[in-house]
Amino acid sequence: MNPIPFADDPVRGKPISLAMGDVEGLDPGQWLSTSLVDYVLQTSLAGKLPDHVLIGSSNCSAYFHTYNSKLRNEDDTHCVQQMRDGLQPYAESRYRFISAACYNSHFFVVDITFDNRQPNVFERVNVFDSLSSTARRRATAVLHQVQKFLSGFCFYKLGHHQSVLQDPDYIMQMAEFRHCPVQTNGYDCGLFALAVVWHLLRDKDIHPSVFTQAHIDTFRVALRHGLSSNPGWATMDNIACYFPALSMPAPPPPPSPPAIEISPPSFTSVGDAQLAGCGPRSLEVANVATERNTDAGPGMKFGPTDEPGQEQDPILDYEDNYFQDNFSSKGVVFGTVDDVLVAINEYQESSGNVLSTVRTRGNARTFVCISHANCPFCVKFDSMPKQEGIFYKPENCTIRHRGAKVVSSKSGKRFKKRCKELLRGIVSDVAAHKHGPPTAMDVMKTGVHKKKTHLQYYQCYRGVREWKARKEITDRMSFQLLGPYVERFREQNPGSRAVMERGNDNRVKRLFICPPFSNEALLFVRPVASLDAAHMKSEWKGTLYIVTVKSALDKIYPIAFAITADNENGQGWDWVLRNLDAGLPNLTIAHYRAGCAYKLFLLLSDRQKGLDEACEACFPANHHCYCAVHIRRNVEKIDPKQWMDSAWREDDTLPPRYGVQSSNISESANSMFERERSGNWLEAIDGILKKMSLRIQASREEYERKTGVVETVYPQILDRWEKGIGYRVVDSGGDGQKYSVHQIVEGNTGSNQSFTLNWVDGVCECGGWQMHGIPCVHGMAYFRWRNDWTLQQVVEQFVEKCHTYDYEQKLYSGSFVPVCMDMLKPDQTTLPPDIEGKRMAGRPKTVRLRLRSRYPISQRNRPSCAAVATSAVTTQERANGERHLRKIPEMQLRHKIATVFCK
Repeated sequence: MNPIPFADDPVRGKPISLAMGDVEGLDPGQWLSTSLVDYVLQTSLAGKLPDHVLIGSSNCSAYFHTYNSKLRNEDDTHCVQQMRDGLQPYAESRYRFISAACYNSHFFVVDITFDNRQPNVFERVNVFDSLSSTARRRATAVLHQVQKFLSGFCFYKLGHHQSVLQDPDYIMQMAEFRHCPVQTNGYDCGLFALAVVWHLLRDKDIHPSVFTQAHIDTFRVALRHGLSSNPGWATMDNIACYFPALSMPAPPPPPSPPAIEISPPSFTSVGDAQLAGCGPRSLEVANVATERNTDAGPGMKFGPTDEPGQEQDPILDYEDNYFQDNFSSKGVVFGTVDDVLVAINEYQESSGNVLSTVRTRGNARTFVCISHANCPFCVKFDSMPKQEGIFYKPENCTIRHRGAKVVSSKSGKRFKKRCKELLRGIVSDVAAHKHGPPTAMDVMKTGVHKKKTHLQYYQCYRGVREWKARKEITDRMSFQLLGPYVERFREQNPGSRAVMERGNDNRVKRLFICPPFSNEALLFVRPVASLDAAHMKSEWKGTLYIVTVKSALDKIYPIAFAITADNENGQGWDWVLRNLDAGLPNLTIAHYRAGCAYKLFLLLSDRQKGLDEACEACFPANHHCYCAVHIRRNVEKIDPKQWMDSAWREDDTLPPRYGVQSSNISESANSMFERERSGNWLEAIDGILKKMSLRIQASREEYERKTGVVETVYPQILDRWEKGIGYRVVDSGGDGQKYSVHQIVEGNTGSNQSFTLNWVDGVCECGGWQMHGIPCVHGMAYFRWRNDWTLQQVVEQFVEKCHTYDYEQKLYSGSFVPVCMDMLKPDQTTLPPDIEGKRMAGRPKTVRLRLRSRYPISQRNRPSCAAVATSAVTTQERANGERHLRKIPEMQLRHKIATVFCK
């Protein structure tokens, strides 16, 4: 059986392909990729290695680490056994392993000779690093992986397997860190490693002066130009000319692509060269190459000239092997037209030939060469029937260049014309990923990073301006799809409520969307619905109304939303709540507690712009409470003692809030849909529905196998159960339902508080039980005092079901069918809403009441002088307020206000 290639041997392994991005790593200041190092080794050493020499891949460190990790995994036992069978032939003879290894983005060379038949398994272990200061730290990690790989696979149960396996530093006893040539620029470690490998294979003595940085610099330029024109250039005969120890003859001049070597590019300035994809360095190299080419090279002819005695223009006639290798032979598939344009631009930069687009139709593109007179070069790209992507079509294509160099001043214009088509795709990409409108600077950065295209600022600016004009037209047309969208959503989702209203002038006024699963979902959430509105940010403005509830795991769950053309007002809220009442009958179901005076669901809002009147008109039987945060900001002037008589815990007829005291869930929903609010109305409703669908699916998969009380509630229950041991329970009612719970306080310090609870109704004077639907610490003390209830029984019987995974799973069991935008046809009648000149303020103009100590000092000039005057509040009043606030700390004030009942 033939052994498996050792360490992913690039020479004896599968053929390696060369990408254009790998060749660009040979540009000055760039680092080499591992793919390029393996490709050069495969090309230069093919068929020239003796059997006992093993060449490791530059990624051998990752290779060893991957297979060594399989030794510890029981699931990979079969794979490990197969590898051992294929690698154990390497234990039967003496082998030499050489690798230009890459570890932590740095190349160095390891040279290991091993023989499992000898007492000393490792005969020689040498390390060569062009940065000697880092050699030990990097090489030690790789050598340990090599030893572990040999003992675990090649030497397994053979020869000296146990001695190699038991001592982790066995290989380091023979390791020598040898002196070698040192790089001076910090990015040539890959080329230094390749040169050391070639010298080792030629049995050359490695010393610091065997080659220098100057040899590497010359070889880098030669290799870059050689691989650009001919991917098979990196043979050992060509490489040896650039290193004195490998070949004595003087190195030939670096080869260049034919188009660059014959004559300079047809640019009159560096600016024109940059427009055509060439920098100042490319122009300088081309000019130098032209001056050097006084004789005709292979495949070149000289034609007649107009003036006698003048040097004749060279006529080129050659097959374009670069295009053949990178497009024709590989069967490259492009995703979009932009990808084709990027590949053509890369070809132009590498070959020096300028291509022009002559025919376009849909995804079809035809390019011809304009760098040579009457050049037959012609290539075509087009989509294929029943296949995705754009393909190179070799039929009726010619990839041969012929003719004299053409000097043309239009190459820059042609490049900019092709960049205009590429620019549209870049701007669209930026608009799709950036939160907010794209800018010219964003387009420039994206073009360089993703498309490798350098665009001028004015080009990007015009591209963004053109995108805005197209988007405005698209947004206007999108309003004609709103009616068909609403109708189709209603047809595909029976039970949903989708309403759109138009004005007398056929302009859209408002729309309301309530998915079909929302009504059933209300039975499995905390019965508190938060109402809030937010501004739309598109050109047509408007207001987004959102109704949100909270799941057992404190997750936001929007159940309905609406968009109106005007600002938030009482008329808009009245329309939204009436549609909400019609679409969600479960909002008005009766409360399960007999003593409660309201319906089950509680409405929470910030009391803005007619909400009080709208809730009273549409949901008169539901309790409407207010956000405690908004109340605290508005009532800080009132004496906190006035709130003690209206505390939440003292009114048993009110429904619980289940820990929801502010409208933060609505604020979070507004933030979650912030991107959708930046688009037109159609993008907004479609984006909101899609985001809801994705969240439902993700939550359904996350909680489908969980049971019991949710993970956020159970620690609270356990903590209260443990604290309940420090309380004393007294039967105060005599009916077996009411009990007084006293906290046991040792010594004379501490407060001696007592609370009365009704464990049957789940009510405690502390307010914690009825507020959250979870037994408070006093309830837990009672259950522990009875001594006939286990913690599990208390959880099952007295924790409300809205805190369980069972309700969470039922909540996410429903879904809806989204609308396919491609199936919609515009109604040709609906117009966008009127654009208001200026949006009204989102908050009331009245100044909110502040703490007296926070009144600002107004800058008001008195008639007599320019001294700074105080505000309307006198100094004495402010002092009185501060004296009162010192008696009641602000945090205590916030706590009291947050727990009050406000109506």
